[in-house]
Amino acid sequence: MTNTDVKKKYIGKTGPSSILLTIANAATLVPLFSILYIVKAYNENSLVMANFWVITGLIITTQIIKSLSYTLFLHVTHQNAYLSLINIRQDLIKHLRQLPISFFQKRKTGDLTNIINHDVEQVEVYLAHGLPELMSTGALIVASTIALFLLDYRLALSAIAGIPLGLIIMALLNRLWSKDFQIFHKKNDAYE
Repeated sequence: MTNTDVKKKYIGKTGPSSILLTIANAATLVPLFSILYIVKAYNENSLVMANFWVITGLIITTQIIKSLSYTLFLHVTHQNAYLSLINIRQDLIKHLRQLPISFFQKRKTGDLTNIINHDVEQVEVYLAHGLPELMSTGALIVASTIALFLLDYRLALSAIAGIPLGLIIMALLNRLWSKDFQIFHKKNDAYE
């Protein structure tokens, strides 16, 4: 099975859960942007009391949407992850059946059981949490940056100004720690 086949069979099904998580996370930002809108309107002397009721209704509605979409996200993502785990285990067993006896003579039964049970179970964390959260976070960063630019370009520029600085610091720390991580991996490999 090629990497493309694996992605289509297991990872490609995380789209709906990523969308639901993005909706839930976006709904979390609505109260923040509502307060920013109110402050901006107040500073521009264009604050209207009737807008408070509209904003209050918007916040309540988005919090209901947040709860529903997050609940659906949990259901969809775990259903997808556990079905993928079943398929991975079935594919592993199908593959193991095709291997020669010499393969099994060289390995302990516990090692193969560990691969089928424990190692495959580790995929659940990535499928159910890691990948949807990564995709949702990426989409949310772009959407919130656009929303900030629509609200106030100065606020948006000050919010994104720290990103290059953070990337530079990460690159410097990566250089500093890379030797330590290489030593750690060598020592860790020696124990295995």
